[in-house]
Amino acid sequence: MATIRKGNQAVLLIVDFQIGVVEGAREVDRIIQNINTAVDAARIQDVPVVWVQHIGGKLKEDSPEWQIVPELSPQAD
Repeated sequence: MATIRKGNQAVLLIVDFQIGVVEGAREVDRIIQNINTAVDAARIQDVPVVWVQHIGGKLKEDSPEWQIVPELSPQAD
């Protein structure tokens, strides 16, 4: 469910970096490292990190393929 917020605060948006999306993709390890670097920098600067997960096709909600790759670290807040 989407939430609309007021203001113009920057966010870091991570979209569809899920197991079923990236399996077989090239340079996944390098991309994961870059995402982790960006997430760490955002958190240090108190920039919200928003994680988006696609649902559809083989990406059934809560299925193993739907999960964000385990090398990334979404936080509940």
